[in-house]
Amino acid sequence: MTSAKFYNKKSIERYIAFIVIVFSVLFCFNMKMNSNNELNITMETMAAETILYGDINNDQSINPLDMTTFARKLANWVNYQNINSEAADLNYSDSVNPLDLTVFARYMANWIDYETLPYFNKNAVSWDYNGALPYDGTTKTVQLTGLPLGLTAIYSENTEVLTGNYIANAVLMFNDTVVQNISIAPLEWEINMQYIVTLTSDKNIVIPGETFEVNVNLLVPPTIIDCRIQVAYDSSLFEIVSLKYSDNSLLSANDYSDKGNYVNVIFSEDNNFYTTKGTVCKITFKVPETVVIGTSTPTSISILNETEFSTADFQTITGTNLDLRGVNINVTPSK
Repeated sequence: MTSAKFYNKKSIERYIAFIVIVFSVLFCFNMKMNSNNELNITMETMAAETILYGDINNDQSINPLDMTTFARKLANWVNYQNINSEAADLNYSDSVNPLDLTVFARYMANWIDYETLPYFNKNAVSWDYNGALPYDGTTKTVQLTGLPLGLTAIYSENTEVLTGNYIANAVLMFNDTVVQNISIAPLEWEINMQYIVTLTSDKNIVIPGETFEVNVNLLVPPTIIDCRIQVAYDSSLFEIVSLKYSDNSLLSANDYSDKGNYVNVIFSEDNNFYTTKGTVCKITFKVPETVVIGTSTPTSISILNETEFSTADFQTITGTNLDLRGVNINVTPSK
């Protein structure tokens, strides 16, 4: 009886020892799997509030293991496809691709401008504004260009109609969250009254005996109802054949006067100037067949600074609000 009890006790002790050994082996094996990252990687739990960009394997740290995991994902290794995709978009492109891995490698190598993740190329983003915008009664808008596909902007004071000085601001959003580490400099922008008179020609090279047409194109504030445009030309090379409105109707004698070296053209509300912004007049010039071609060619047909605009009485506009653009005509001998 004593021998039997001793046997049962030994059996129980051996069984307990076996169980302890089995659990120890399983525990060590599980630790090795997690530390080496060599077996199946599952990402069942994502950071609910804050995304740690670069934490590809979701271990709450950024280290070379993340870059290894990322590289194997891109190389289509089995069991490496279920990564933290949000944390892997490292350039705000709204996609995961080799460019993100390049950014990651530069971040790990401490490249300049790659100190934080995601990477943002600030030199590629700018405001689409090159100077004061002309007031014409329509809405004017300034916005950012060059933003990555994954970034959107929320603006303030970037859309206006009336003349004035404004300060536009932009806040960047990524994954419906404000990007805290990127600040966009505010833009000081302006809408002002602008007077732009541009001449265009259907020909830039003419020969003696040939005619060409110069269009007078206007961009002026809608409050202007009258203007007097002075088109200067070289009377030794050109002579005026006709002056017509854009609808091809002839200007009356009261609407222009030829001063020899310039023609004074008047547009008023009576001739529908107010509603015909754009080409408002066509001047047909001719080069006489007897003209002597000298060294003065090419010569320009231009707008004199005495050009005037008015809502009541004519007034000369000068300064940055006035933009006058002429046209060059090259007179050459006939072949």
